[in-house]
Amino acid sequence: MSGVMQLGVWAMRRWAPIAASCGFLMLYDAAASVAQEADEAEAVVAAEEGLLSADELRIIVAPVAFYPDDVLALVLPASTTGIQMVQAQRFLEKRESDSSLQPNEEWDPSILALINYPDVVDKLNADLDWTEQLGNAVLDQQGDVMDAIQQARAEAAAAGYLKSDDKQVVTQEKETIIIQSADPEVVYVPDYDPEVIVQQSYATYPPPAYYDPYPPYYSPGATFFAGAITGAAFAFAFDWGGDDIDINFNDGGWGGNNTNINTGDVNIGNKIDTDKFNGDRVRNANGDKVKWNPDKQRQKRDTASSKRKQVKAAPLGKGTADKTKLQKQNRDAKATKGNKKRVGEQKQRNQGGLTNPQSNRKAVKDSKRGNQSLKSGSGGNRRQQGGQRATQKRQQGAGAFGGQGSGKKVGAQKSRGQKSMGGKPRRRGN
Repeated sequence: MSGVMQLGVWAMRRWAPIAASCGFLMLYDAAASVAQEADEAEAVVAAEEGLLSADELRIIVAPVAFYPDDVLALVLPASTTGIQMVQAQRFLEKRESDSSLQPNEEWDPSILALINYPDVVDKLNADLDWTEQLGNAVLDQQGDVMDAIQQARAEAAAAGYLKSDDKQVVTQEKETIIIQSADPEVVYVPDYDPEVIVQQSYATYPPPAYYDPYPPYYSPGATFFAGAITGAAFAFAFDWGGDDIDINFNDGGWGGNNTNINTGDVNIGNKIDTDKFNGDRVRNANGDKVKWNPDKQRQKRDTASSKRKQVKAAPLGKGTADKTKLQKQNRDAKATKGNKKRVGEQKQRNQGGLTNPQSNRKAVKDSKRGNQSLKSGSGGNRRQQGGQRATQKRQQGAGAFGGQGSGKKVGAQKSRGQKSMGGKPRRRGN
């Protein structure tokens, strides 16, 4: 929306109630109509630019709008970190069985601080689609997101739903609603139905409940002392008037922001690496500060995502490819050798060979010994051949009775046969 148009709409909204109270109803109606048309035009422009409308932002911020400022200032940047939120949840789950585990020092500082509030991390992981939408809105429309939160808080405070109690203190500074812990040593995070904000039905909903209390994440009593990892104690905080998220550093104690000017530069503690925090060192009329920069966060997230995609899509390196090829060749060679062995055994079985491999080897060994004795031409072999020839001669001499014994025995048998037939043996020469 152009600056002139914005100024006209502001004037109509500003003076329309006064005109109505003075009886200028027609002017009031015209002003209301112009304001409505302006809202509709703004929604159209937002849609064309891919941005969320005020109603859509209300739905997006509803689940966290009533969180204390210290926690909410962590949630918004942490929602933009993508996969790190999932990694943080897995880390907390593993740490339940191994309390010695420490978080990844390369995580975004907002994640390192938020893991001190496991219930909040669990909530953001329970609906990753919503978390991604919240993160994208913070990157694209940080000021609009903060305005939507303030709008919801103002409505709930006016309806008596959002108020101070023994867990939190709700204060209003001009048009800004601030939520802080009632006890600086304990943080209570509310658990409520976000529909109370979406439907603006504050009168019919019970007051918020609370998760178990936590110590402040920067306290030595917290589960993790984030400053020990990042190099300094720090806190994310809101500059509601400037629609900024600030990062406050402190060397010791929490009396205020230890940020100061020196020769034209912002120096924080021991030269804090502001790039790690995605921050910009800025100077303004209200003091010097480090402001969280959504563009730096987007660039870092997109770069990390691109690297993961490249690693996933990259082909195998030459060394890895050669090793894989050699392993495949070895497997194929072993398979071929095994197949040949099985084929040989099957062939032996088909030919009536021994089914037992050990028997097969014994048969081959015996066969070799037999072949060696046949080839040997030894004296025992020649004697065997001579004996066979002698037997043949005796059998030839004995006629049909060959093999019955010597010739003398044959003659005696012949004489006995003639006696039994009643004849006398004939003598030779008669």
